Amino acid sequence: MKTNETGWLIEANPDGGLPWWLGINGSYEVFWTGDASKALRFARKEDAILYMHTYGFQGIATEHMWYGEDDDGNAAYNPTDLAERWGKSGLLDGLKSDQPKDKMAILLESKPKELLSPCDRPTATGRPAENACDAPVPTNKKLHDGQFADHWVLSEEDRNKGFVRPVRLEYKHVGIKGPVYPIRDLNDREIELWGDEGYVEYEEYPKGFNFLGRFWTQDKLDKIGKGCGVVTHMGLKIAESDAVDPGMYGSTWCCGCNAYLPVGKDGEFVWDGTNERVGT
Repeated sequence: MKTNETGWLIEANPDGGLPWWLGINGSYEVFWTGDASKALRFARKEDAILYMHTYGFQGIATEHMWYGEDDDGNAAYNPTDLAERWGKSGLLDGLKSDQPKDKMAILLESKPKELLSPCDRPTATGRPAENACDAPVPTNKKLHDGQFADHWVLSEEDRNKGFVRPVRLEYKHVGIKGPVYPIRDLNDREIELWGDEGYVEYEEYPKGFNFLGRFWTQDKLDKIGKGCGVVTHMGLKIAESDAVDPGMYGSTWCCGCNAYLPVGKDGEFVWDGTNERVGT
């Protein structure tokens, strides 16, 4: 009989609908997923909170349990234990309490069709997606340089609704920005708790921020402002999607490093000819 497993996830619910959880794929790219089984798991609540503080993610730490199986191979739980959390969402509609189904099977069966593979979510190449709509990329196939062969984009209709940022096609790898506020050495208590993680400095945020501050490793400090300097050209559909929704992509490709690296306010790229960070 398999034992139950518990863990802490980083959860966000920006639109007031069903929750999303922070995940990480085999290429170490971070993405949001509606499937809790694909989420990044933490052994302790404080670890999940620290991760959010360190990397600037907004969310809450929530505890989850993945149920084992009984002697007959059925999930050992009562499906009605989901009612308290999702009772009003319709996920349990028509579900009989004696159905021996796994929690995630229930959630996947209840997802809208566009979240399940195959999906018709628009892609940069126009080719049909091979992965589910909530996957980080439409296909796992890669080009000769290691870049994924296709990427998600917004539909032409959405791209024609108007841009909140200029459409720009070229960006430069300049490295991470570094601390905005003064940093200090870790105190004895912080060294005891997180010294083994490689943190050497702490940046304390002013009052009024959603987070107390951010820990910095020596590796991160050494990379401040040290990008490869190469300018990469972005496809038009991707550029237009970014101009409509600057937070759509969590990372982008660097032709100099042949790697996906983070974008955003703490990312490693600026639009060529500006000091504006890609993804902001």
